[in-house]
Amino acid sequence: MVERSGSSKFQIVLVREPHVIKEAQEIAEGTEYEQSISLCDARFEVTIDDLEMALDEINTLMEVQGALQDASSGYAFLPWNGQIIKPWVG
Repeated sequence: MVERSGSSKFQIVLVREPHVIKEAQEIAEGTEYEQSISLCDARFEVTIDDLEMALDEINTLMEVQGALQDASSGYAFLPWNGQIIKPWVG
């Protein structure tokens, strides 16, 4: 659980279930990331207790997203707008 006073709570869970790869393929279908994402067999799921509050305080949301991408060198899928963000390579 990630929590800051006055901000939304973020629960982060690593999921390695058989449905992950199938859902990754569905998410990436028809995108430029289709081939690479189709190999994803694990993901972090982030549950936000108050999405509206989290979107209003976008910096916290971006920090959580960035930390997970840095730790995993993975893609980020934002279900609230359908955006896929490729891994950052520095």
